[in-house]
Amino acid sequence: MSQDTSLIDSFPFSSHLKSNYIPFDEEALQIKAFLTEPCKQLEKMKAEMDRLQAEFDSLKSKYDNLHHQFTSCAALITLPRRLPNDVLQEIFYQTLPTDRNALLNKNTAPLIFTCICRQWRQVVFSTPRLWSTINIHVIPKPLHPWSDPIILSDEPLPQQWDELRATAASEWLKRSGDLPLHISFVANRKQLPSPAFVDLYLKFMIPFSYRWKSLVLEGPSSSFSRISTLEAADLRSLELLLLDFDPIEYGGIHSSPQELISTWSKCGLLTSPSLRKLSIRRVVLMDPTALGVNWSQLTHLEL
Repeated sequence: MSQDTSLIDSFPFSSHLKSNYIPFDEEALQIKAFLTEPCKQLEKMKAEMDRLQAEFDSLKSKYDNLHHQFTSCAALITLPRRLPNDVLQEIFYQTLPTDRNALLNKNTAPLIFTCICRQWRQVVFSTPRLWSTINIHVIPKPLHPWSDPIILSDEPLPQQWDELRATAASEWLKRSGDLPLHISFVANRKQLPSPAFVDLYLKFMIPFSYRWKSLVLEGPSSSFSRISTLEAADLRSLELLLLDFDPIEYGGIHSSPQELISTWSKCGLLTSPSLRKLSIRRVVLMDPTALGVNWSQLTHLEL
């Protein structure tokens, strides 16, 4: 749409526009007289714009108020609210990762669903299979503890940050009922000053060892020394074991395969009566038979 240029077209000094021309006093009076009527029109337009803006603001306020009330009422008939709990449970379950265990993180399933509404929170907490897998990445305390991505139950928790996260993992597994558990621990020696940080988590997790079906341990072997004391009877459900031990311990000390065999050969992890799949990575074993594994019961082996 082309602009109206009638004012400039009729301006007697239009040829001097966009120049450094300085009008004489007589010419300045002509220009003021010429602009008198356009000035009145501008004032009239401004008044009309203000009136229309006031009408718009009033209508907008009424619209916003009605829209808020409308959405509040319509929320009662939205589809998510009317879905049966068993359908919600299946939807939530289908969001769990299939290539790894669920993360201890409020921004991912299943914890993220506890932040939506009371109904979803109740459904999530009462669905054991949502809590039967967990990936525990032991991380150091952040600069701002309140930014840690964990949500627990309504029960008060210890204020100490590491204790809170370990308790969160314990609460997680309590919600799994009697289901078999799939657990993975990741301890990065470059992030943690000592194995004590991992041991705090293990203290809360070992009471569930009789339900461990698959277990992944990744990090320096000393991080998991508490597990090495478990008996086979404590791990009677364990079918899959992956040991990804960092050959360098805390403080840069190298651990030898002989030390690993000495520590883990009699561990219930390797002698579990249900063990079928075994994977040991980053450790060169000169004599795997020294591990004390019942090799005949294995169906999968990776060394």
